[in-house]
Amino acid sequence: MTKFEILKQYFGYDTFRPGQETLIDSILSGRDVLGILPTGGGKSLCYQVPALMLPGITIVISPLISLMRDQVQVLNAAGVHAAYINSSLTENQIRKALQFASEGRYKIIYVAPERLLTDAMLTLAAEQSISLVAVDEAHCISQWGQDFRPSYKRITEFISYLSKRPVIAAFTATATVRVQRDIEDSLGLQNEKLLITGFDRPNLYFAVKKQKDKAAYIVQYLRNHTGDSGIIYCATRKAVDSLYDILKEQGFSIGKYHAGLSSEERTKAQDDFLYDRTSVIIATNAFGMGIDKSNVRFVIHYNMPSSIENYYQEAGRAGRDGLPADCILLYHAQDMIIQRLLIEHEKPKEETPEEEIEAIRTRNMQRLRQMQDYCFSRYCLREFILRYFGEASPESCGNCSVCLGEAESDEITAYQTSSAIKKAKAAKEKADAARSLTDMEKALFEILRAIRLRLASEEQVPPFVIFSDRSLRDMAIHVPETTDDFLRINGVGQAKLEKYGEAFLTEIKSYVQEHGRPTGSEGWSSAEGNTENRKTYQVEGQRSSEEQQEPMGEDRIKLPLPPEWQDRYRKNVHGPKVDFYLTKRQAEKAMKALQDETAEPAREYRKDDKTIEKGKLRTAAELGQFLSDFRDPDVMKRLFGSTITRKMVEEGYVKEINTGKFRERRLTLSGEQAGLRMLERTGQKGQVYLDVYYGEEASELVIRLFTTEEKP
Repeated sequence: MTKFEILKQYFGYDTFRPGQETLIDSILSGRDVLGILPTGGGKSLCYQVPALMLPGITIVISPLISLMRDQVQVLNAAGVHAAYINSSLTENQIRKALQFASEGRYKIIYVAPERLLTDAMLTLAAEQSISLVAVDEAHCISQWGQDFRPSYKRITEFISYLSKRPVIAAFTATATVRVQRDIEDSLGLQNEKLLITGFDRPNLYFAVKKQKDKAAYIVQYLRNHTGDSGIIYCATRKAVDSLYDILKEQGFSIGKYHAGLSSEERTKAQDDFLYDRTSVIIATNAFGMGIDKSNVRFVIHYNMPSSIENYYQEAGRAGRDGLPADCILLYHAQDMIIQRLLIEHEKPKEETPEEEIEAIRTRNMQRLRQMQDYCFSRYCLREFILRYFGEASPESCGNCSVCLGEAESDEITAYQTSSAIKKAKAAKEKADAARSLTDMEKALFEILRAIRLRLASEEQVPPFVIFSDRSLRDMAIHVPETTDDFLRINGVGQAKLEKYGEAFLTEIKSYVQEHGRPTGSEGWSSAEGNTENRKTYQVEGQRSSEEQQEPMGEDRIKLPLPPEWQDRYRKNVHGPKVDFYLTKRQAEKAMKALQDETAEPAREYRKDDKTIEKGKLRTAAELGQFLSDFRDPDVMKRLFGSTITRKMVEEGYVKEINTGKFRERRLTLSGEQAGLRMLERTGQKGQVYLDVYYGEEASELVIRLFTTEEKP
C-alpha cells in the first residue's frame, strides 16, 4: 500500500497536514528526523504511517501511560494491530505482549523508557527486526527542557544493543532552539531532517484575567459553557480540593485529580472525564500528560504556571480537534509567591548530579519571571508565546484578550462583555471548523453524540476513539446518506466504515426522513472534506536581527501560509509603514506609563552575587516592545532593540567594538551618566555576556530621542 492508501484506509484522511508528508518521506528514505509540531498537529501519523510500510517492528518510546493506552485503542479501532508495555501491565501481560510481538502480530509497540533495558525487551530487540525507533515527547531527554526525565538517557543505550541501527524519529510540541540542539546531540541523530511546522494554534483564544475572586469567575464561565468539556489547572492540591467543593456545591458535573488521591480515585476521575461522564476536571499539572481527548473546549489556569513551556503544553490540550477553544489564565500576585516556593522546595529528578541542581533551580526561576512577563504583556499574547519559541508572528493575532481589546476588571460582569466581543470577532471565520452549527445541525449533532456514547460504552473505550467531535460536526454539516459519502467524512477510514458506518448512516437517514436535510447543510462541492488538514502552518515572516537566532538552512523548513488565513496576515492597507517615532503627546503617555510602573513587580538581576531589584530594568528589545504600544500600528513600524542600540551608538552613549567573532557593546562616560547599566545576561545558547540595560532615567532619554514635533 502507498502512504496515501494507508492514510485513507486506516486513518480516514485524504491528504496530509503540512509537514507530515515531508517527515514520512524522510523516514522512509532511511533518514533520521526531528519534528516539532504543535499539540494536535498530527505527530503520531508521522511515525504510524511509515511503521505500516517498513519491514519489521516500530518501537515508540513514550513516558505517558495514558497516551499509550489511548493511541493503541485508536489504532486497534482503525484496524492496526498495536500493543503497549509499561508499568500498568502485570508481568504476565507483558510476557504475552512480547510473545505476540515475536510472532509478528504487532507492527507498532509503545514502550516506556524505563522498560527499554529489561531482559525481555533486549531479547525481543535481538530476535526481531526493528526498522524505526520513534521518540515521543523528545524534549524529555534534554536537561534544558521543561520536563527532563533521566530515563530517556537509556534510549541511546538501547539502540546500541541492536544489531542494525534503525531510523530514529524524534517528536515534540515545545522546544526552544537550545532544547532542539540538545535533542539532536543526546539522541545522536544522523543527517537528520529538522522540520518545524510552527508553534501557532490559530483556533485557540488566549486570555489573561486578573481576578480577585477567581472561583466566582469560573462559576460564571461554566454557566455560560454548559456541556463543554474542559480542564481547570490549579497549582496545589489544596486549591484543587477547595475549588472542587465550590463547584460541586453549585451543581456542576466535575471531577478532581491530584497526587494526594488514591490510584483508584485518580483512575476513576480520569476515565470519567475521558468517557464524558463528567464535563470538567480540576487538577494539578499531574493530570493531562498524554491525554488524547480531542473535544476539550477550554483550559483554565486557576494559578499561573511555572513556565511558558508548561503553560503552552497544558493550554494546548484544548482544541486538539481544530475547533475554537479557550485558554484562560487567571492571575493574582499570590501566584508568583506560590510558584517560587514550589521551585525552591522541588525535589531534583533521580540521577541528577549535585552540581547541576542549583543551575536547574536558577533556570527555573528565570522561566518563572518570563511567565510573569506574559501575564503583564501589553501586546499580543500569541506573539509573546511564539516569539519565546523563536518563531516570527504578526503583531496582532485577532484572537487574544489583548488584540480584542478586552479590558481587565475584577468585576465578574466584565466577563459577559468581553465574551460578547470575542464572539463577535470570531464570527468572521468561514471554515466549517469555525462556523456555528444551525439549530437543525445541532440537533443532528446531539443525536450522533448519543450514538457515539452508546457504541463507546459497548466497546468500553472513550468516545473519541469511535469518532472525534470534528467528525460528528462534519456529519451534521454534510449529512452523508451513502457509504461513499460517509468515507468522505473527516476521520472515517475503511475499518471505521465497516464497524460504525451502518449505525450512523441509519440514524442520519432516519433524521432526514423525519425532519428533512438541516437548513444550510452542504454537499461536497464547497467543502470536499478534510478541514482537519488545514490547521498548522508556520507563518512566513521576516525576523529582526535580534530575533534571528540562526538562519533557516535547507533542512529547516518553513511552510507556506494557506489562503484561508491570509486575511490575518495581510500587508498594511495604508501603504508602506514609516519608521518608528513618537509625537509629543505619545511621548507624554509613554513617560506617564513609565512612572506608573512602580505598581508592577520589579525584575531581579544579579551582578557580583548581589540581587538588584531597584526600578524597572529593560533590555533594548524589551524597551522597544514597551514603546511600540504607543505608536499608530497601522502606519508605523515597531521599534526594535537593534534600532535603539544603533541610535545610542550614533548619539555617543554606547560604543561597539569588533572583537573578531562578534560586536561587543560598552558604555561611554555619557552613557553611564545617562543611567545605562551593563549587566550579565544568558543567551538562548547558554552563553553569558554583558548587555545594556535601561532604567527609568535611560528609558526617558530614549523616549526623548525618538520624539518629534510633527510627522516626518
